[in-house]
Amino acid sequence: MTPTSAEPHLESAQRWDRTWADAWPAIILASSVAVAIASLVEANPVVRAPLVLWFSLVCPGLAWVRLLHLGEPLVEAVAAIALSVALSGLTAGAFLYAGHWSPSWIMVALIAITVVGVAVDSPRLRGRLGTPSG
Repeated sequence: MTPTSAEPHLESAQRWDRTWADAWPAIILASSVAVAIASLVEANPVVRAPLVLWFSLVCPGLAWVRLLHLGEPLVEAVAAIALSVALSGLTAGAFLYAGHWSPSWIMVALIAITVVGVAVDSPRLRGRLGTPSG
């Protein structure tokens, strides 16, 4: 059986998908560190606001949605944004109802939720849990 001209393109696309999927944990962790530093040093709002917006709208949800292995990038993106908004709202609500409103601590909690999500999705941990590596 001879390979068709579409197979090399398909292999290239699959390799790109794997590379992009492998890059997301690093992007999420780098975003977490950037937001933590920007918040800690009280960076200029022109710098801090886009970082916090990006992080709050994408990173917490993406860290956990990746565990579902949905396979469709657009579906994962929409689910990640929806989950991020939900996690941000629930976290802020929990702090508010506990009587400990603090935007800084809310961000720390979201960073922790995100880092735990990335850690759970790590290949080393997946191997220990016996879950498929995907």
